[in-house]
Amino acid sequence: MKTLVRTFFRTLRTVLGPFMLLKERLTQPTGVQRAPAAQAAGSGATKVPCLKITDSQGQAVWLQDSAAIVAYLRAHFGR
Repeated sequence: MKTLVRTFFRTLRTVLGPFMLLKERLTQPTGVQRAPAAQAAGSGATKVPCLKITDSQGQAVWLQDSAAIVAYLRAHFGR
C-alpha cells in the first residue's frame, strides 16, 4: 500500500509539475519600474526601507533610517 501511495504522488508530481511551473512563470508579476527623474522626485534614494509620511497639509517627508521608521511607527501606532 505504501508503495502504491508513493507511486501515485510521484506520478502526480511528474504530470502536474510542468504545468504548475508554467503557470508560475506566466503569472509572475513584474516589479515597479520608475524613471530616474520620478525616483529623484520622491525620496531621492534607492535604498530600503523607506517610509513616506504625508501630513495634513500635504507636505511629504521621507524617512530612510530604519531606527527612525521604527520610532515613528511606535509613536503613532503603539507596540
